[in-house]
Amino acid sequence: MIPSSISAPPVNSRRVVIALLVIAAIALAVRIAAAFAMPNQLWPDEIFQSLEQAHRIVFGPGVVPWEFRDASRSWLFPGALAGVMKATSVFSSAPIAYLAASATALSLLSLATVWAAFRTALASAGLRGAIVAGATCALWYELVYFAPKALGEVAAGNLLVIGVMLADRVGRGVGVGIVVGAGGATRRTVLGCAAVLALVAAMRMQLAPAAVTCLVYAVWRLPWRQRLEAAGVALAVVLAVGMLDAVTWSYPFESFVENLRANIVEGRSHQFGVAHWYAYFAAYGHLWGALGLVVVGLAILGATRARLVGVTALIVVVTHLPIAHKEYRFLYPALALVMVLVGFGLAVLVEQVAQLRSARIANLAAAGAVVLMLVISLALANRYEDRARDFGMPGPAHAESLWRVRRGNIVGTKLLGEDPGVCGVALVGLHWSTTGGYTYLHRDIPLLALHSSAQLEPLTPYFNAILGRPDLPDPFGPFVRGECWPTACVFRRPGGCVPLPASAESARAGADN
Repeated sequence: MIPSSISAPPVNSRRVVIALLVIAAIALAVRIAAAFAMPNQLWPDEIFQSLEQAHRIVFGPGVVPWEFRDASRSWLFPGALAGVMKATSVFSSAPIAYLAASATALSLLSLATVWAAFRTALASAGLRGAIVAGATCALWYELVYFAPKALGEVAAGNLLVIGVMLADRVGRGVGVGIVVGAGGATRRTVLGCAAVLALVAAMRMQLAPAAVTCLVYAVWRLPWRQRLEAAGVALAVVLAVGMLDAVTWSYPFESFVENLRANIVEGRSHQFGVAHWYAYFAAYGHLWGALGLVVVGLAILGATRARLVGVTALIVVVTHLPIAHKEYRFLYPALALVMVLVGFGLAVLVEQVAQLRSARIANLAAAGAVVLMLVISLALANRYEDRARDFGMPGPAHAESLWRVRRGNIVGTKLLGEDPGVCGVALVGLHWSTTGGYTYLHRDIPLLALHSSAQLEPLTPYFNAILGRPDLPDPFGPFVRGECWPTACVFRRPGGCVPLPASAESARAGADN
C-alpha cells in the first residue's frame, strides 16, 4: 500500500480506538439484528453441515447428511461451533441461547472486514478516511447477510481477510498492533500470519492457492530462519487439522480424501448443478446491475493502493471459475476482500477532496460517502428476491425476500419443538434439508420424512404433528392445520405417539441421502 501525503493520527490515539470500536459495535448490532429479525435459510449447508452437527455433539439428536456418513467433511468447523454451544449450555440449553451465541461468534469473526478496511485506510487516508472505509464494510448488505451464517466458506473467507492483512504487514517489514497495525513483535506477526493462512487452506481447499500466495509474499524477503519457522507453523496447523480426521474419522486427512473422491472422481457435486465458467460474472451482473460499476470502480481504485488485497481477491475468483458446481456463496471470500477495497477506494476519494477543500467540506464529503454507500446497499439488498430459483440461490419462487426465505420452515420447526405435547414430527412436501432440523426442534423425538400420501396412515402412530406445504388439504387425514407461513404450515392431531420401531427407521429425515 502506498501512503499518501495525508498525515495519519498517532496509531494508538484515543480517537482512533473509539472510532473503530463504535463502527465495530454498529456493524455487530446490525448483523445480529438482521439474523434474528429476518430468519432465513437459503442453503441447507448453513444448518446441516455445521449447526446440526454441532448440535449432535453437544445435545445428541441431529440429522446426519451423507457427507457425515461418508466422512467427506472435517469436524473442524462443526467442532468449533459445538464449543460455542457447549459453553452456552452452561447457562441455558434453550435454542435461542446457543443460536444467539453462534450467530454472535460468527458475526464477531465477520468484523475482520471492518477492521481490515479501517486499518488499511488509516495508514494512508487518515482517521476520516478510515471511518468511511470501516463504515462501508459495516453496512454493506452482503456482508451483513452472510455474517451470521454458519457456512465454511464464510468463516474461512473472514479468516482470509485477517491473513491478507497480516501478510501485507509482514511483507512490508512492520509489526501488527491490535488496532491499526503498528508496533508488536514481527516474529509473532509472521507466525500468526502463517497459522491463519494455513487454517484458511485447511478449512477450505479452494482457498489454498490464495492463502499460499499470501504466505509466500509475506516471507519471501525474510531471513531463512524466519521462513522455516513460518513454514513449520503452517505445516503444524495443516497436520493438526489432518490429525483431527484420525480422531473423529478413521485416518489422517480422511475428509479431504473422501471429499475429492465423492466430488471429483464420482462427480457427486454435479448432482447439485453445474454452470458455465462465466456464471459468477452473470450472477453479480444481475445482483449489482448498473450500480455494480460504482462498486467495481471503487474496488479498482482501492486495489491500486492495496495490491495484495486485490491480487488475492483475483486469485480466489480465478481458481473458482473452472469448478463446474458453482454457487453464489462460494465467492464470499473474494467479496469480503473486494468490499475492503471498495471502502479504501472511497476513503481515497474523500481525502482527495480534503486536499482541495476545507476540513468542513471534507467532513461533509465523508458523511456523504457513507450515506451514498448505504443507499446503494439498501437499493441492491432486495435484488435477491427475483433470483430465488436462479444460479446459486435455490429459494422458492414465491419467497417474500431471500432475507426471509424459508422463514416458515425454520420458525415452524422451532414452534413444534417448543410444544411439549408434540412427540413426533413428519415432514410432508418439504425436504428435511429445507427445515431447521434438530438445531431448531431441539427435542429427542422422531423427525420423519414422508414422500407419499400412502405413508401417512401406517406411520401416523409415530408422530402427532406435521410440518408441510401450505397447499396440503385441511384436514390432512387426522391432522388439522394450525399456524401457517408462505412456505409451510403446521398440522396437529390429538393424542400421543408410540415408539418408532426399527422397521420404520428408514423413514427418519436424512435416511434417504
